[in-house]
Amino acid sequence: AENLLYDLRLAITAKPTHLPIVIVKIDDEALNAMRTASPCHCLSPIDKIWLGKLVKNLSDKGARVIGIDYILDTWRDAVEFDAFEREIDKIETPIIAVAPPGSHPGTDFLASRKITYADARTLIKDDYDDVVRRYDPRPGSSPSFASAVVNALGKASYRQPFRILYSGAFPGSEGDNVGAIAPSVSASLVEVLPEVFFKDKIILIGRVTRSASADATSLREDTHTTPLHYMAGHFEGTPGVEVHGHAIVQMLSEARLSLPPISIQIAILLVASLLGVLFGRSSQGLWVTIGLLIIAAAASIAASLLVLSIAGIMVPMVAPLISGALAYLTVGRITATELRADRALFAGTLERYLAPQVIERIVEGNEPVTIGANTRTITVIATDIADFSVLVGTTPADQFSDIINAYFDGVIDVLWQHEAMLDKLTGDGLIALFGAPIDQDDHAKRAIACAREIDQFSRNYAETVKSEQNIHFGKTRIGL
Repeated sequence: AENLLYDLRLAITAKPTHLPIVIVKIDDEALNAMRTASPCHCLSPIDKIWLGKLVKNLSDKGARVIGIDYILDTWRDAVEFDAFEREIDKIETPIIAVAPPGSHPGTDFLASRKITYADARTLIKDDYDDVVRRYDPRPGSSPSFASAVVNALGKASYRQPFRILYSGAFPGSEGDNVGAIAPSVSASLVEVLPEVFFKDKIILIGRVTRSASADATSLREDTHTTPLHYMAGHFEGTPGVEVHGHAIVQMLSEARLSLPPISIQIAILLVASLLGVLFGRSSQGLWVTIGLLIIAAAASIAASLLVLSIAGIMVPMVAPLISGALAYLTVGRITATELRADRALFAGTLERYLAPQVIERIVEGNEPVTIGANTRTITVIATDIADFSVLVGTTPADQFSDIINAYFDGVIDVLWQHEAMLDKLTGDGLIALFGAPIDQDDHAKRAIACAREIDQFSRNYAETVKSEQNIHFGKTRIGL
């Protein structure tokens, strides 16, 4: 996941190069032209006489340096070698070609004295996903292809393997050239193109099988998966010659792409964890928290893109995001457990005074209740039972307890239906509040309706007690 985001950010921030590079494509048209010109009409190995004429033509048109991304170690015979040598004999333009790793040009194979040979072991593919993210400028005793081109231009190449800072497509790239690092032309058209197209340019010759569409049926050769695989023209791989081109651009511009030191990475993880803890302890609502998390993630992505674009530093993102998410979930879980315990305690305390539905709204934060005092208009119900002393004195204790408890249960049920607050029990009566602690605009109407229902319940209850237990239960008196 980290590598996928690495590639995506590299592709997003890729900037077009302004260096004068031209890609001469050995595409299908060029291969057909080579086969026609070749005495054997064959395609492999590449016909060196045809190639020599191509190189001479480019040199005649003012190329500054010519890089051939082909291993020139195989010749049909000495005749082909001599013919190739004659074609390039008078060329002053530096010519670079690649040789097999560990080989010795001139000893292991016939080598042209006009060519500087480079080591072919240059593209470093990551083992786990086979993506080319790094380049080796000197894999052996000989420099790499890109390093040899840079040296031929009078610049010092890098000495150690480096992360490739891929460039964007050249402006106006389209069709079969979509996504190309530089203007590309088929080798079959070099002869008819004007000199201005090649004069003072860095010419890179190589096999290019890019297609404008990802589902093209043409066979792809010498293509490599790179971080640009998100972009058109690179879905099925980037031509090898262009990967060398990206390395050349980077070395000539002396740009660097690096990861922050491990201490900075650890600091980023700690900051992400701290933010996760803060969000986990937040008292904000669910959707507000989610919104804040999305904003934080978007801000971190934007910041990483900015740092990459300006300083060439690739800040890790997946590990910090996971770290922050784990901290958020862990602390959020702990906070939720604590909150449930607090709510249970709160609800247990309030259930003696308030209706269950009111408690639920307060606990869920839907009823604003603050600790403290304020002045407001409320309505109070006060009840008591007539002849209560007679009831106590003439009724056995166990029977009296059942009668009075059942009475208060019924009255409190009526209070809860009207969302009253039970202020206190007064032995034979109670006091209830309307309009506190939660605000009720219709507290007076609620109290009157509640008083009427209590009165009706009391009458019915008194009749029931008298008929079932032959005990006179006095009338309930209500004061508002």
